[in-house]
Amino acid sequence: MYSLDEHKTISKNVATQDGLDAAFLKEKGIEHIERLGRKLWTNYNISDSGIAFLEVLIYGINDLENRLRQPIQNILASKKDNLDSVKEQFHTAKNILTTVPVTPADYRKLFIDINGVKNAWLVKKEITIYTECNPEKPVYSFEEINSEHWNTTSFNLKGLYKILIDFDELQLNEEDDAPLNKIAVLKEVIETF
Repeated sequence: MYSLDEHKTISKNVATQDGLDAAFLKEKGIEHIERLGRKLWTNYNISDSGIAFLEVLIYGINDLENRLRQPIQNILASKKDNLDSVKEQFHTAKNILTTVPVTPADYRKLFIDINGVKNAWLVKKEITIYTECNPEKPVYSFEEINSEHWNTTSFNLKGLYKILIDFDELQLNEEDDAPLNKIAVLKEVIETF
């Protein structure tokens, strides 16, 4: 049974002295303003544009503090079409990374999926480049390179590959039931690469 002595009330003291307490934040903000600009700033009412800006800042801090205290599921989830909502909130690695790293094994898998390719390999191709330089004399023409005072140096180019293809001779072209043309298969491999 309900008694009048047992009624519930809302406490008048709701001060938490943190990011959710707007009055506390306003008091601290005005104290800070008084400390920094008391000689120039004397109007601390809402009619002052600086105090109005402080109120907007407090609103933003309150909102941020409230969001930080929520479980992450409540912030990210939506009531309907949650999967589409998540796709809008988070970028895929393909869209956010500046490069898309691809290994030779990835290319090999792509080549094997081509009709007419039984197997494929990527082999590093080494090309050595030779340069001649004379630190004492700059070069302005091609004829000056073949001088006896030049130092020859070399370096290897990186990122070059030979593509080895094992053709699947038994595959038939779906359009005309004729064996696949190796040139057409190679052209598709090159376009894929």
